Amino acid sequence: MGITSQRAASDIKRVVSDALREVADPRISGTLITITECIVSPDVAYCTLYISVLGEYNEKELKTGLYSAAPFLRREIARNVKLRIVPELRFAFDKSGEYGDKIEGLINKLHQGDSI
Repeated sequence: MGITSQRAASDIKRVVSDALREVADPRISGTLITITECIVSPDVAYCTLYISVLGEYNEKELKTGLYSAAPFLRREIARNVKLRIVPELRFAFDKSGEYGDKIEGLINKLHQGDSI
């Protein structure tokens, strides 16, 4: 990732994080969403946002809500980040927190002498 796409990724992550608080879609508004990583293609045409969600959620519904909010999020990016092209947004779930919890549970079982 070049310096331009790194800076764009950082700025986009900040703008989208702030804008997600303003989204009125009920599929998104009651959910605690954190953007864990933002990867922008070298030509800045595409941006993949990796999100982590705290609490219970329906993955399909949340993803549908995010894609329906994408035009609003792109307008916010256009207003707040100086780019020639506003990237197309893609969303992916970051499952590393869930995976870490699972591994921690397995380690705790081993320390207690339980079988896995």
